[in-house]
Amino acid sequence: MEKRINIPNFFFCWQKYSNASEIKVFNKRPLNNNGLYISFENFFPKPFIQSNKNYTIIVIGSTILSEKISFNITEKHINNNKLLREINGEFIIIFFDKKKRKIKIINDRFSSYPVYYVNTEKLFFLSSSYLDLIKNLQKKQSVKIVKDNFFEFIFFQRLLGDKTYDYSSKYLSSGTILNISKQQFSQKKFWVPNFSKTKSTDNQLVDEMVFLLKQSLKRKTSDKKNYGLFLSGGFDSRSVAIAAETHLTCLTYSFNDNYEVNCARKSAEILGNKFVFLKFPKFHLSKSISLSNSICNGMYVIDNALFTLPPDYQELKLDVMLNGHGFDYMFQGMYLPTENFRLFGRPTFFKKLLGYDKNISMQFMKSISFRLKYFDLFDFLHEKFKKYFFDFIFQSCEEIRKACSSYSQKNSDVWEYFIIHSIGRHYSWPNLGSQNLGIELRTPTFDNDLFNFYMKLNPNHRLSARIFRKALIKMNKECSMIESGNYGIALAGSPLYKTSHLIYRKILRHLTNNQNFRTTHAEDRTWPDRDRYLSYDQDFFSLVENAINSDLVFEYLPYFDWKKIRKYFELYKKRPELQMGSFLVTILSLKKFLEKV
Repeated sequence: MEKRINIPNFFFCWQKYSNASEIKVFNKRPLNNNGLYISFENFFPKPFIQSNKNYTIIVIGSTILSEKISFNITEKHINNNKLLREINGEFIIIFFDKKKRKIKIINDRFSSYPVYYVNTEKLFFLSSSYLDLIKNLQKKQSVKIVKDNFFEFIFFQRLLGDKTYDYSSKYLSSGTILNISKQQFSQKKFWVPNFSKTKSTDNQLVDEMVFLLKQSLKRKTSDKKNYGLFLSGGFDSRSVAIAAETHLTCLTYSFNDNYEVNCARKSAEILGNKFVFLKFPKFHLSKSISLSNSICNGMYVIDNALFTLPPDYQELKLDVMLNGHGFDYMFQGMYLPTENFRLFGRPTFFKKLLGYDKNISMQFMKSISFRLKYFDLFDFLHEKFKKYFFDFIFQSCEEIRKACSSYSQKNSDVWEYFIIHSIGRHYSWPNLGSQNLGIELRTPTFDNDLFNFYMKLNPNHRLSARIFRKALIKMNKECSMIESGNYGIALAGSPLYKTSHLIYRKILRHLTNNQNFRTTHAEDRTWPDRDRYLSYDQDFFSLVENAINSDLVFEYLPYFDWKKIRKYFELYKKRPELQMGSFLVTILSLKKFLEKV
């Protein structure tokens, strides 16, 4: 039986024609959805609320002012874009002007709290749960589902822009102010990206990055609480552990006490931090699917919400958890258009930039690495839909390109804008959503200055984590050179070091037949390989099989040739190397969402 864990959620409601003069705050959703109220359930941190005769301000998250966690947000901050841009951290701010009877909703430049909203003539809803929003909207009016958007979700493993699965609601884009009154509704950006590139030397950039990493951690830990870190065997979370100047309790999850766990353990021990290994139960994904679905809401693939078994944080004496989200695409060049150089037909750690095509939308659509891979969706569409959905995906990319044109028309900048235009929509957000269960979560990359630094780096600075590696070595060489969970090679090693080590290890393996010299396998790492996991967890396998035989899925995804898909699935059962797993888990994610709708 699945352990009962409560999902964090908030819901804001304004019935515009009510006479409410104050925002009522509830710890549980009121039965009567009238008036003006906000409800918080299991939300960390607890919202900060200040009210006087003129206005009410509600701060969701942890705002940073003057280098420390602070909630001294005033009317001046709200109504002055310069002051508003000075607010740092992860937040949503709700401002209610009692005299003018106007509301402002403001979120940070990272969209670190994904939220959805509906604005009609009579009501305004805002919620951290898309599913919750839809259910409440259905009580007031009919909701028309946009079936085409499901295809985009499957293709990109996320939705672009502010679209949802219905015609009424929108996703709140990052760095946005919503202005709502009885008569008017508008939105505008209070922050836009600056794509100007640096001319600093590598040494200058390394020094700057070290300073900014440490500064971000000082800010995120400025309220002197007890802090933990979700530590893996890779770059991202280790950089947080190295940069932190306060003691951390490092929590490492995995299915077994494997190679990656040992890499994390060694890192924690060298830094003098407490280390706690937490083991996922057998068949974790099938057992936690209901909880994962509640976190993902059809907007993310459910197995990315991996951390659905929170420890007893009170017993561990922890108040806040930190994580390493975002360092990969910001400082390791994860989504740059690159190609690995090959030696004797085998890839090396040396990469080259491929450049940017004139038709940047087409290039992004065809090559961005987070799209669904190994399974060509267009091969499994009914013939009459193939061109339609090719054009549909292209036009979706074009909308983002056009939105970027106000800030830059350079294709390298447009490519980056595809990635950062609403970070909270990224496929990996459920990682954060599941880590936020039962405790406040803070993300060091969600820092204005560190983000600005990332924006000014040239692609070459990020290729093979060039500046990032050097910054880690400068902070702590010993910890930086501990092996990574991905390859079993020194984490901050150069491409030459890593390639040489890989060749040397391969020669030794052939000479000695000692398999200890092999590179790491999926079982040595934490994150499950979807195809391998499906062959292991038969309950989860049955769930995906039911999904591709579901009348509900057929109804909402009628453009797929399900007969052809099922035939291919029968082959996949015998040949897992066909790598159908990502498609299957994505369809299961949509099915679980549609069952709730």
